[in-house]
Amino acid sequence: MQSYERIIMFIITGLSNLWCFPCLYVVYHRKMLFGFMTGIFTFVCSFMYHSMESLEISEFYLTTSQWHRVDNIGSILSLIYLFVFLMDNLDHIDGIYISKYETNIDRGLCYSGLFLTLFMQTKHPWDLENTIVPVVLYLLILIGKVLFIRRPRLNHKYFVRACSIMCFGFICFYKGLDDDNDYLRIWHGIWHFCGSAALFYFYQSIHKDKPLLNINVEISKISQNYRFLPVLVYIFTFGWYKKQLIE
Repeated sequence: MQSYERIIMFIITGLSNLWCFPCLYVVYHRKMLFGFMTGIFTFVCSFMYHSMESLEISEFYLTTSQWHRVDNIGSILSLIYLFVFLMDNLDHIDGIYISKYETNIDRGLCYSGLFLTLFMQTKHPWDLENTIVPVVLYLLILIGKVLFIRRPRLNHKYFVRACSIMCFGFICFYKGLDDDNDYLRIWHGIWHFCGSAALFYFYQSIHKDKPLLNINVEISKISQNYRFLPVLVYIFTFGWYKKQLIE
């Protein structure tokens, strides 16, 4: 591969991780601390792995393979956190249910997912079951919560938008698995964009300020929904552009 192709691949697979910044903006402003730190961790690991792979840098504190391993951990945790968020859990304190964007129950479940992921990825990071099991387990918990306890207070507009983008993203991810036929890893770069955009809308797809029938819920904050491209421009102009951030 020519040097200019390496640079283009760096832009496509390395710098494309910057698309996650609007999602990080949302979770930061909603005080979703575990989600924010997981996002930062995943961004750093993915950026380092793809940048080093593209530019043929063998080691930068960690080797390329080691950055790939921690990138896998971050990706698994991101999916676990998403499934936990979609459960729409409530904190129960002194007889009152409190509706926060990130509850103590959420954090407990996510820490459990972190420990499980670390154990399984340490065992063997390239065995498929060590990636699939943590993700499927938390997906089943989400399905069980929806079927047997309570449905989440969905913002259907944002949820459908997120699912549509994610479905297309999964197609791109699948096509990008064939490295020999993914020139400059273009499909994988599109997956980075789709995954980031989908998460941006997923984390705005729960009405945390919506009352629940027969449950005394204390609302922590009224929801504000953000627009993807204006938030992206706002971030990359360092706050200069402030128009139409709120939908």
